[in-house]
Amino acid sequence: MEKISVSRLSFRRKGSWRHKDKERERKEAAEEQPEEFDYSLLSFVSQEEAQNIDQELFNEYQFSVDQLMELAGYSCAVAIARCYPPETLKKDHAAVLVCCGPGNNGGDGLVCARHLKLFGYKPTLYYPKQSNKPLFKALALQVSIVFSYNNHLTPKVCY
Repeated sequence: MEKISVSRLSFRRKGSWRHKDKERERKEAAEEQPEEFDYSLLSFVSQEEAQNIDQELFNEYQFSVDQLMELAGYSCAVAIARCYPPETLKKDHAAVLVCCGPGNNGGDGLVCARHLKLFGYKPTLYYPKQSNKPLFKALALQVSIVFSYNNHLTPKVCY
């Protein structure tokens, strides 16, 4: 490629191979950088608003508690996987602690732990006060099965 000189400045024509290499490097660097999330776009609902949403889902759309728990737990697991992909976690090789209580949020946590295990994480479940309700017993059984089936590990459940 010929050099073009203009007084003291010298440059190569736009179609030169060096220009293409630099452009390719810029594109690769832009692809490697994660997108910045604009946290100002987040909005939160109050406890009363959340209860009203739940009631609307139960009454008008006939959702069951099981369905809402499954959606909430899965959504939490997906959010964790997007923010902290297991292959990027070097310390403790994608270990995650999931704390669950006896209420509905605890049920969400059980579902989340099950999905995290399926996504390749190594969750430890802290479930000190277990519920006797059939739904929670079923969720705990599902978590136990997934923990023992996946990689033939026994579930790590702390009481």
